[in-house]
Amino acid sequence: MNKQYWHLLSDKEIKDIIKGKHNFSWIMNNYKQPDWCKHANAIAPGAFGCERLMNNKNAINLESCSHCEHFKRS
Repeated sequence: MNKQYWHLLSDKEIKDIIKGKHNFSWIMNNYKQPDWCKHANAIAPGAFGCERLMNNKNAINLESCSHCEHFKRS
């Protein structure tokens, strides 16, 4: 199964996931975080994940994430 990137989902797709009452385990098994992110569980709730990715996915991009402590550097 090819996982989609969470930050590339449309607002409608995310609303449908919320309507489906899927838990975070399901989300983490079906979607992935950006390749440049080395956070252990970025797609996880609250303090365990990346708040920006989960709550403001439109702000997620290589430039804005490059200042994060979890950014993968070459």
